[in-house]
Amino acid sequence: MVKINYDTVYQAHSLNSCTRLVARGLSEHVIGIQTIKNDYIPSVCAIEALACIQAVNMGAELRLRDLTMEGNARTITANKRRINRSRSAGDRDRKNNRKETFCWVRWRPTSLNKKKLISLE
Repeated sequence: MVKINYDTVYQAHSLNSCTRLVARGLSEHVIGIQTIKNDYIPSVCAIEALACIQAVNMGAELRLRDLTMEGNARTITANKRRINRSRSAGDRDRKNNRKETFCWVRWRPTSLNKKKLISLE
């Protein structure tokens, strides 16, 4: 299994942010690093959600079938219901296409001790 850690830096005055992604294998050796500059991000919640999506995309690019994502964003868990309710048909189609790539994605906020298991089915 591979773990992808993600973290963000956000500058509210310029609406810019940067996402750092690090993928590690079972023995904690680094198998991938990515830094992404994001422009015109309206809020902290938006950048944390985007970072989570970028971590999933990195896993897809690495062709991983079992992935643990770890971030420090409590905003994603607080807004999960709102995000799920606002999915459009296009979002569902993209999710269904991605489903073939992953078996499971485990998301663990680093500030909490509980693991959340999310199936992409």
